[in-house]
Amino acid sequence: MLMKRWLAAHDWLDNEDFLFPSLTRPGERLTTERISNIVKEVAVFSGLQGRFSSHSLRIGGATAAVMAGMTLAEVFAIGGWMSKSLEHYLRAIGSAKSGASKKMGL
Repeated sequence: MLMKRWLAAHDWLDNEDFLFPSLTRPGERLTTERISNIVKEVAVFSGLQGRFSSHSLRIGGATAAVMAGMTLAEVFAIGGWMSKSLEHYLRAIGSAKSGASKKMGL
């Protein structure tokens, strides 16, 4: 649903090579560094404390994918993981399923 809204709002994407292009450098992709900065800015704006980066999005996306029923093999493929480190990050699934974030008021 959100992706459809993004695409509808950005009809200029038809001529772009990247789904999330740089808004300041036409024809270039949004860099990992810029994504990390955006994540940090949103965390600060939201009053969250801790260490956040674009890596936080990868871990969260992988967790959401597994919780939605995707297999580890599928998540490895779409996330481009080359090592078993993903399994280490998925330890958060137990907390997510138990509603830990909701219990903490997040």
